[in-house]
Amino acid sequence: MSTNQNHFFHIIGRCYLTSDLVANQKVWDSEYYKGAEKIYGVERGKKLRLEGGFQAVASFDKNLTEKINLKWRWQTFTPYTFKAFDHNLSALASYKLNKYVNLNATVLGIYDWDQTVAQRPETRQINGGANLGFAVQL
Repeated sequence: MSTNQNHFFHIIGRCYLTSDLVANQKVWDSEYYKGAEKIYGVERGKKLRLEGGFQAVASFDKNLTEKINLKWRWQTFTPYTFKAFDHNLSALASYKLNKYVNLNATVLGIYDWDQTVAQRPETRQINGGANLGFAVQL
């Protein structure tokens, strides 16, 4: 077993295709989006938008102690026009209570310029959670 482990990983993609789909007419008809020309980047009257661009990913996975593990992953995407960058960050801290029980805490953060409200461009999506898990290895 080597003590010189690389815990950091990154990759940059030259070409990546992303899609946005708004197929529910009730979304377009809702009072919230009244008068909006685009929803999630999809133009009014259309249901799908494909967008090519660059993607970069960085991740980290390391056992801080024998019982504590930290993982995070950051992903960004920008269309070839470079008009905006979308970010997705996830982090997981795991604590092994004993042989069968783990305690996990997660945080997810998303900033997607297509999904922000036009009147509030600083909008971010944050989600957090904690769980207690029982694991059996067969």
